[in-house]
Amino acid sequence: MYQLTFWIQALGNMQKNEAICTLECMEEEIGNGHDTLLWYEPWLNEGRLVDMVDQNTPQQTHSYNWKVDSLIHNGAWTLTIPVLSSQWTSISCIRISAQDDRWRWKATSSGDFSFSSAWNAVREPSSPFELYYVIWFPSTSPKMSCCLLKGLMDSLPTRARLTQFGITSY
Repeated sequence: MYQLTFWIQALGNMQKNEAICTLECMEEEIGNGHDTLLWYEPWLNEGRLVDMVDQNTPQQTHSYNWKVDSLIHNGAWTLTIPVLSSQWTSISCIRISAQDDRWRWKATSSGDFSFSSAWNAVREPSSPFELYYVIWFPSTSPKMSCCLLKGLMDSLPTRARLTQFGITSY
């Protein structure tokens, strides 16, 4: 339950589109189903169950706080809520194990999160800067390298550029 609380708080502080992007990079990997909310966590490949059925279904079936393990009996999937019959093919394909449920980071093959993999998931790749070794080398000042790089990229805050942005006038 700690993992869910952490992600709800983390995603709650984001813009909606950033939270959706984050959820697309993560998935709940079902083990025994004890730690995953049935309706509100994205444990199916298609997303959250609550988004696939009528929004009032969890309240109408009195199952809003159920965990995934409520669909597991004697180590096998059991259809206990008839409204899930349309999703039953997806549900029954998930392998059940004795391990705990865990969040899996889809951007890596291991499923483990790293800042490097997150950066690669959200950035747009571009070709390497051609003059990298000319600007950045051990005996130069980083301050001068930054200034030179900005000059080469035409992004120094010159008076003409500041005027374009309406910051100053001649």
